[in-house]
Amino acid sequence: MTGLGLKRRIGRIAFDAGAMLLFAAGVLLLPVLLPAIAVSEAWEMRKLARTRCTRCGNRIGITEIRRARQDGIAQAWAAIGAVPALWRRRRVVAVWNVICPTCGHEYTYSFHARRQGLMSKGPGSDGAMSPGHGA
Repeated sequence: MTGLGLKRRIGRIAFDAGAMLLFAAGVLLLPVLLPAIAVSEAWEMRKLARTRCTRCGNRIGITEIRRARQDGIAQAWAAIGAVPALWRRRRVVAVWNVICPTCGHEYTYSFHARRQGLMSKGPGSDGAMSPGHGA
């Protein structure tokens, strides 16, 4: 066996060992990561539920946030199913359409733009964020 062939074999063994180590670390971290993801999502939903409507000033509420989340996920899955499976990966962003239960003012929320919070939409809105996540 030549020196170059031996180096390739050692490199391949090291690569495979590293891949196995990363896989094992991922499996071992699952019990920690899954609850952390669940807590993060619950925190985000509670924060959105405390958001006050820009038109009437009342809180949006957790019931409306949950409804908007379920509808957004259902629409995203429908959009994924509508696109034929080609060689590219399909990427769909679930957009939540939140409606104030008191006055009916509409907002949108995208998980990828979550730092912006609920964005006002509809006639007469300037697209500004809804102020106040608390109180």
